[in-house]
Amino acid sequence: MAVDGTVVPVRTRDVSRSGICLISDTEIPRDTQLMLKLVLSLGTGTVSEPLIVAGRTIWCTAIAGKFQVGA
Repeated sequence: MAVDGTVVPVRTRDVSRSGICLISDTEIPRDTQLMLKLVLSLGTGTVSEPLIVAGRTIWCTAIAGKFQVGA
């Protein structure tokens, strides 16, 4: 995920019709414009073609030493 030109690695927690929840080591402020590069893990060392999606953070909360981000 790119935040203001900075690449921030995240993991997907869940995806729904209304958005996506991400887990990050970095706090990402509300209303930050995002460029998400989504890939599916297809097994050991194998991933899908990337899907590039624009979005913005709706909320960000601290959880267990990381940050949960809604976009």
